[in-house]
Amino acid sequence: MAHAMRWSVHPLCVFLGACVFLVSLLLVSSAIKLIVLFIIYLIVFISSHMNARDMSTPVLRAWPLLLMTFVLHAVISSRNVGVLTNAAGAGSALGHGLGTAALFTARLALMLLTVTVVFRLHPAQRYGQAVGKLFSRLPFARGTLAQLELAGTLALRFVPFVGSEATRLRMALAARGETFAGSRPARWLATRKLLFPLMVSALRRADHVADALAVRGYNPEVIKTSLRATPVKMNQLAATGLFTLICLAVPWI
Repeated sequence: MAHAMRWSVHPLCVFLGACVFLVSLLLVSSAIKLIVLFIIYLIVFISSHMNARDMSTPVLRAWPLLLMTFVLHAVISSRNVGVLTNAAGAGSALGHGLGTAALFTARLALMLLTVTVVFRLHPAQRYGQAVGKLFSRLPFARGTLAQLELAGTLALRFVPFVGSEATRLRMALAARGETFAGSRPARWLATRKLLFPLMVSALRRADHVADALAVRGYNPEVIKTSLRATPVKMNQLAATGLFTLICLAVPWI
């Protein structure tokens, strides 16, 4: 725990560095550049004192995906080289296909490993809060972000209610003789009758929630939180900037 606290990196630095690293991986098309990015990854990995076993377990569990990627790229790359008549040409095409497949598979494995490390360093909520706080410093974005966050939270909160409301309406229509069996067009026509009552119910519930927020004095300009926000340190910004420049330069070398 002491190492985790001492080597903790701000979520904005992790998010920016991971995005640039993933973009660089997508642009890399040679084995040497991939090795350079892998060395950069190892330097960050070792300096952060992360557990290699915990980080590599999710990637090892994704071996069916990696195997399928290798086989597909081997077949596609071999066919793109062309069907050659002599044995030497066929062997060259096969070797080229296997090399390309290995490159794409290693790149996918490194991308999965990067995503695993990103979400082991911080949970997804911390990244969302850090990005939201960054944009909230803009005077025109503070209220908009608060409104969007509230709308998304309320939409997810009332998804179970919409499901239970659809079940209740379906039972009410069935009690009135409406059937939801038969052919697919018949079921679609019967299900379509639920859309308008569901929309009216959702609008009514949204109106009630808006009235409740107004009564409680909700103001999107005032953001209250009990979470402690860690400021970005200069050494973190410097390390992230250097890491970003190196990752941006590698694909174009």
